Amino acid sequence: YQVAAQQDRDYWFIELAIPWATLKMKPPQAGDQLFANICRCRPGAHEYSCWSQTIRGFQEPEHFGVWTLK
Repeated sequence: YQVAAQQDRDYWFIELAIPWATLKMKPPQAGDQLFANICRCRPGAHEYSCWSQTIRGFQEPEHFGVWTLK
């Protein structure tokens, strides 16, 4: 995989590229939809956040968002 990150005073962002083969998936086609979530955990700071809100924890596929691939 490849990763890049940038942090400023008021924000941070990360870019991550994971080969489909690593995920044991065939490459999707344009228009395909995937259920996914991106979560962040900083226990020492008591910070837990998700792109798609979950209720009890991070591993709740029924609450994942939908990515439509281009």
